[in-house]
Amino acid sequence: MDGLALEIGEVMLERGIQFELDGQEQNAANVYRDALDLKFSHSVNRTETLTRLGKIVLWQGEPEKALSYLEEAFNRGNFNIWLYFPLCEALLQMRRYEDGLERCRLWYNSAEAQNDRYQQAQAKLMEGRLFRQKGDADRALQAFRDSDQIQPGGLSAYYAGDVLFEKGEFEMAIRYIESYLPNGEGENLAWANEILRSAKEQLSLR
Repeated sequence: MDGLALEIGEVMLERGIQFELDGQEQNAANVYRDALDLKFSHSVNRTETLTRLGKIVLWQGEPEKALSYLEEAFNRGNFNIWLYFPLCEALLQMRRYEDGLERCRLWYNSAEAQNDRYQQAQAKLMEGRLFRQKGDADRALQAFRDSDQIQPGGLSAYYAGDVLFEKGEFEMAIRYIESYLPNGEGENLAWANEILRSAKEQLSLR
């Protein structure tokens, strides 16, 4: 009985994960909240529960509330590297740009130490978004280019092309946008095609 009591947090965590897999995010969030009132046999599982709950709350449009869970997970120290994305996204949405950039640097360094190129690219992409929202287009562009160099043709290429278009560097904008198009989807793809059309039109007027 004592062993079960110690593991009840883990039982709830697994139940929440199953709800997530079934697309039932609200049920998952409710289970994760209940789990946090219980004991866990392993500290890392409480950290994962905080991370998963924070991620769901963020996607539900409550970055401030999400940040309370995500920062608690971060401060515990025993978190998975994928915590950094929702953590930085929450800071971006709350316009806490310097805090977000500091976390991005930690994210990139951690990914580099793990030789995880996907996470390195994601960290640079987020860094670019933070710089852009902060109003620093030049540093944003450099971060997007760094990300694209690690993993070419993804969202970083789209963002680089968008910034270059705004700066009037139409030829370079076209190069980045064309590299993004095969992987593009949704609203970003529609806007990428519009950037491409407009950039070519601007060049034809020269």
